[in-house]
Order: sequence, then C-alpha cells, then structure tokens
Amino acid sequence: MGPYYLTALVALLGPIVRVAGSARTTFPRRVVGRGPLAGTAFAVGTPSHVTAVLDFEAGAVVTLTTSFDV
Repeated sequence: MGPYYLTALVALLGPIVRVAGSARTTFPRRVVGRGPLAGTAFAVGTPSHVTAVLDFEAGAVVTLTTSFDV
C-alpha cells in the first residue's frame, strides 16, 4: 500500500530529502478471516504497522501511517 501513497505525495509535493520512521509487527500470529482458508493461523513475518515523517525539499512535512492492524 505504501508505494501508492508515496508516489502520490512525491507527484504533488516534489522530492523527499529526509525520512524518519518506525515499523513493527503488532501481532506475531494472525488468523484468516474468510475464504477457503478461514480459521487458519499463520505467522506474520512482515511489519504490519509503519509510521514515517517525511521532509520534502519544498518545505512540507508529512506524517504517513500505514497499517493492517485494525
């Protein structure tokens, strides 16, 4: 999901010159909620919550949060 939002921000605001961020895997295991694998548990191996502060060359500062932890 993140690349789509970052692409739109760069198209609107120009280049990013500095980034600070943090990411975590909030839940080490998840369960499939629907479909043929519903009820199947699996280990989460990729951060599912990412937050960043983006400083743009033109002076804008953006806080970006992407998360599957809802």
